[in-house]
Amino acid sequence: MLSPTDPINHALFYKQRFKSFNFTMYNTISKQGDCFIWPETEGKRGSCEIASCLYLYFKSTPAVVNHILYFSDRYRGQKLNKFVAAMCLIAVQLLPHLETTDLKCMVVGPNEMERDSMHSAISTEHKIIGKVNWSANWMTIARCDRKKGDKPSTVDEITNKQIIDWKSHQKCHMTFRKADVHGQSINWLYFSKKTQFVINCK
Repeated sequence: MLSPTDPINHALFYKQRFKSFNFTMYNTISKQGDCFIWPETEGKRGSCEIASCLYLYFKSTPAVVNHILYFSDRYRGQKLNKFVAAMCLIAVQLLPHLETTDLKCMVVGPNEMERDSMHSAISTEHKIIGKVNWSANWMTIARCDRKKGDKPSTVDEITNKQIIDWKSHQKCHMTFRKADVHGQSINWLYFSKKTQFVINCK
């Protein structure tokens, strides 16, 4: 997401603009969308930022939630990598209410998930408003992106203090391979308190 934007001022297209990043989660049970937004001054668009947003989401779940099933695309640069796996491995050990997490990855090719509707709604709301002056304006747009009758999206502003260096955690605590012990590719990861610091895969 870029700022400023102005549909009338076409000269902005040729200018270097300020970037903001948005990581979205959609709860298919509660029909609640969550947006984690941060400007480029607070962090990049990398795996540590994505893993930190996931960890914050896991922490925010109610105490009655002991199992999280999470679907992801196969973008290895951000989501399907050893750093996100390290976060899940540590999260099930540190968070008292979380017993297990499933990380399932979509098959290669065109796909669509519920969270894509959130990006579409944000884009539609942006077209209605038209003008964005600063990064904080994107947070307002994200809060107003849902249709009438739907729950408004929860928007969390991420700072660099909330971004954890999961790469260092991975190097210290685990060895991650692209294939399982049988040499098969990994499409599904399962983390449990009962099997401490073990990644189960399918």
